[in-house]
Amino acid sequence: SATQGNLQELAGGNVVVGWGSRPFYSEFDRDGTLLYEATFTAGTSYRAYVLPWSASPATPPDAQLVEDGRSASVFASWNGATEVASWLLVTGPDEASAVEIARAPRERFETEIPIPAGATLGAYVGVRAMDAAGEVIGGGAAQIAAPEPSS
Repeated sequence: SATQGNLQELAGGNVVVGWGSRPFYSEFDRDGTLLYEATFTAGTSYRAYVLPWSASPATPPDAQLVEDGRSASVFASWNGATEVASWLLVTGPDEASAVEIARAPRERFETEIPIPAGATLGAYVGVRAMDAAGEVIGGGAAQIAAPEPSS
């Protein structure tokens, strides 16, 4: 790079290089192996850093109740939420009196929470997003899936 640029040492021994007037940044391990490289579509980057980041969306989590006649699951997701560690599935006559019937660790973008065999669903079915400490950080009601069109 002709101008600007930077190098950031990370706690684990890796380094991040901002290529300044070149629209790239890279991360290398302690042995110099390239782990990833990214490019900007135009312009320069001046500096590039890796920093802790978290987000909590302003909208509630999404949940979809899917039944196929043999089993049922709720699919939960919260687009943009970074702190979700697990999901609780709750049900009851209403949201205020809903109780937990299942729990599942977060998986990728969307988590399937199987409804336990023999569980009775109340008028309200919802999910609760939990952080790593087990605290509720968000919740939402599950929508009932539209029936599959018959062929």
